[in-house]
Amino acid sequence: IKFVTGNAMKLREVEAILSQNGLPLPLEQCDLDLDEYQGVAEDIAAAKCRLAAEATGGAAMIDDTSLCLEALGGMPGPYIKWFSHVDLPRVLEGYECKRAYAQSCVAFSVGPGSVPLVFTGRAHGVIVDAPRGDAGFGWDACFKPDGHDATFAEMDAATKNGISHRSRALEQLSNYLKGD
Repeated sequence: IKFVTGNAMKLREVEAILSQNGLPLPLEQCDLDLDEYQGVAEDIAAAKCRLAAEATGGAAMIDDTSLCLEALGGMPGPYIKWFSHVDLPRVLEGYECKRAYAQSCVAFSVGPGSVPLVFTGRAHGVIVDAPRGDAGFGWDACFKPDGHDATFAEMDAATKNGISHRSRALEQLSNYLKGD
């Protein structure tokens, strides 16, 4: 399976989570520049996966992540990559509500011409007042999941991988591939 991402850290995290789920798949990283679509996160993931399968000529998988802020009606959603994690808390300064959810849409296609399957996982939490922690991805330092005192960036990998939006989506994919 070719995992289409330019982010080696994301590849390592996905492989670790799949292994935790009893599915130690050797993924081949494929750094393709896929078109950026607009719309609903699941539709974006399916469209990107369809392109990935066509471009690679085989089984392909993508992960498209969103961060949805309740005070902003779900924005920036899938467009979070265009926001600086340093500025994210400032975006919510004028709002009382700091609730948010992180969402991962993992799309998988068996190959060209196949309709991709999309598995969606969410982690609910809040945006903290200032970034905390050094681990993880950009906005991980701003997102504190419900039931935890630490942001994703303050957690060790095993803890984060057990509760994250990505782990929830990948658990569904793992169950599908194992036939559960």
